Amino acid sequence: MDKKLAIRIGHRLQKDLRVVLPFLLAVSLHGATYYAAPAGSASCNGSQSCPWDLQTALNKPLLGGDQLLLGGGIYAGNFTSSLNGKGTQIVVEPADPTFLPRINGSLGFFSGGYVTVEGIEFFNSNTNRSLTTEPDCLTLEAPSVNLIHDIIHDCGSDGVGFWSSDPNSTAYGNIIYYNGYNASDRGHGHGIYVQNAAPATKLIQDNVILNQFGWGIQAYTEGGNIDNITLRGNMLSMNGCISTVGCNENIIVDGYVVAHNDVLDSNVAYYPAGGRPTNVDLGFYSGVASAKITSNYIVGGAYSFNLRGSATVTSNYITTPVLDFNTRSFPANTYSAPSLAVVVRPDLYEPGRANVAVLNLAKQAVKSVTVPVAALGYANGSWVMVATAEDYYGAHRSFQVSGGAITLPLTGWTVAAPIGWKAPASTLPAFGMFVLRRSF
Repeated sequence: MDKKLAIRIGHRLQKDLRVVLPFLLAVSLHGATYYAAPAGSASCNGSQSCPWDLQTALNKPLLGGDQLLLGGGIYAGNFTSSLNGKGTQIVVEPADPTFLPRINGSLGFFSGGYVTVEGIEFFNSNTNRSLTTEPDCLTLEAPSVNLIHDIIHDCGSDGVGFWSSDPNSTAYGNIIYYNGYNASDRGHGHGIYVQNAAPATKLIQDNVILNQFGWGIQAYTEGGNIDNITLRGNMLSMNGCISTVGCNENIIVDGYVVAHNDVLDSNVAYYPAGGRPTNVDLGFYSGVASAKITSNYIVGGAYSFNLRGSATVTSNYITTPVLDFNTRSFPANTYSAPSLAVVVRPDLYEPGRANVAVLNLAKQAVKSVTVPVAALGYANGSWVMVATAEDYYGAHRSFQVSGGAITLPLTGWTVAAPIGWKAPASTLPAFGMFVLRRSF
């Protein structure tokens, strides 16, 4: 199993290894299981009946293949990990997927590494959204630290700092929103702030990223590297728009050095037409080299798309106007958006789970859409639970499958308020992002 992926999701092993995330190492099925809890103790032995506190658990010399199961409830503080699962992975996940561990503060990986953090909630309860001294919720500076299905919101700075010292790593299927702080110049704090140095690689796939104070995904550097980064299947909307200054880019790949061999594939990035930002901005300062831009929906913004440098750009929907991008030089794209599109991204690890984006430029003319779910394993007569990304912890709605699909309404959904800030307006019915699961 050294070269294959076996990640436990909600205590279920995804057995179909024909499609895997290439950057995660194997997780042994034969390691030990340890426990931590909000009321745990350093004097305990890490058993289910006597769990450690979280910081004690993160300092223990666990081995690759071990599991660290976190009991549900709030863990308050700024934690650091020295876990080292080199050779396989240590998995940190909920002891009970129906009762999430909630880290109110931050978690930093500065040593060790080879850890997968799955199904954990990260947030910061500080209501001062102008405070500039809060840490990122997750700082990843150790090798092969991966994030799977985490919920990352209301962090005082970036949701995830995904740095070059965490090579060959993946952020997959995370829900990321309301991170950062307000300032007079602009909103600060991004969903994912990423850097990477070749020959190592990074994969950022199938995340839902909306309404940060800063940027959605920022691959930026002034003296480092932003090479070999793949952005695939992510859904992004309205990043920066909750700040008092206005919207920022959903995706930026740029800096004071050339970005090499980056890939944007099958992402959906949305703003309403007009406004302040460039939606997707590649190489504004120093350019990109050998980029591949394929099969994306890049819709709206003051400019939908900017490209400086060398790239292959094919099979995209890109609305106009664009900035520093000659559409006639790249004819294999559609330079408008369909009036109605439903994008379904099946989850690679949790059966029945998918992210769905609905682009509905007809707005009021369309009240609901048909979402095919048979390929997700749902039989006619079964039920699909749906959450809107604008209020992931709000009321989940259930829809019965008929004809291999569900009818998903674009009205009646709620918008959660950020901690210490007012709720933004919904993008529905023009645009919506949803998560489908068998249960929440």
